Amino acid sequence: MRTARLGLILLVVLLIALFLWRETGVRLHPAWLGLAIGSALLGWVLLRLVNHWIAPPRSYHIESHVAFTDPVIPMFGRRKFRAEILVREINKGRDHVVNRRKLSLTLRSQDPAQFRRECLELLARAQEEERAAVARAHPQAEVKVVTPAAEALRQLPAIDI
Repeated sequence: MRTARLGLILLVVLLIALFLWRETGVRLHPAWLGLAIGSALLGWVLLRLVNHWIAPPRSYHIESHVAFTDPVIPMFGRRKFRAEILVREINKGRDHVVNRRKLSLTLRSQDPAQFRRECLELLARAQEEERAAVARAHPQAEVKVVTPAAEALRQLPAIDI
């Protein structure tokens, strides 16, 4: 993204120089234009080096979005538990999704409490797997589970069969 911005800035500088030369007859000496481009490149390289050396540690947040879905055909379908786990990299106030994982579990028994326990186990296991994968890939990174499995399921309504 920064490289694209740098390229855009250099393009604007070149267009302004060309416009000044064609419209007003004011000429920019190629040495001055080279100096401007060189100083922009040197500033960009220094910025990248400083950001690399003084960069804050990486931080990852694991979010969970859960829902119970009703069957399409009420008499014949089964209720499902659906979850989406997002792993976001938070760095310098910006974040982007690194990994997205979708889970689904179908109600098999007639016991809503048993189904909720199965959903809790599935979600907790998936969150732990994502946390372990991020910790393996980036050992120095801070990994935080924003919504633990129990809290995410507590927000869902009760299941009536």
